[in-house]
Amino acid sequence: MAKSSSSTINKKLAGKKIKKKSSWPIVAGITAVIIMAAIVIISSMGPNKATISYGICKTFLELDVRNPQTIKMIQVYDRVVNVEMDYRYMDEYGQVRTERMTCEFGKSERTGAVGVTKIIRKEIGHTKYEIPKEKIDLFNKSIPAIIESSIDLSIPPWMPADIKLTQLKDW
Repeated sequence: MAKSSSSTINKKLAGKKIKKKSSWPIVAGITAVIIMAAIVIISSMGPNKATISYGICKTFLELDVRNPQTIKMIQVYDRVVNVEMDYRYMDEYGQVRTERMTCEFGKSERTGAVGVTKIIRKEIGHTKYEIPKEKIDLFNKSIPAIIESSIDLSIPPWMPADIKLTQLKDW
């Protein structure tokens, strides 16, 4: 009896074709993963870019510092409503100074136009210095020209959270 039941099953299976599973979903999945990995690798090769808010704030800094060719960006915090930049520069006496500048963006109370509303410069470990509103209003008039120009929006690579850990090797 055992032979007859197994032979009947074999006869039933012999009459039906066994369907092979298609391999295209596996191939498509592997291809998608490879393409996504390539996109991530290629996009990570270029320098990190910030928003135009950083470019506007950086331009103000370059206009405000006496020796702008000596400015070295250490760290940039580009947020929605403000930009904070830690930077180092050499002043007119040859002293290397490390400072932080914060630019706040919003609608101006005087003109109603969107632009820089407040700029604070602070030497690390010292008191804050707020830029006068009149100087900010004059700078805000140049923002359309800054946006139209080609500003370098590259931000520096990651640095330690404690700015005092950075060394002065570059000077």
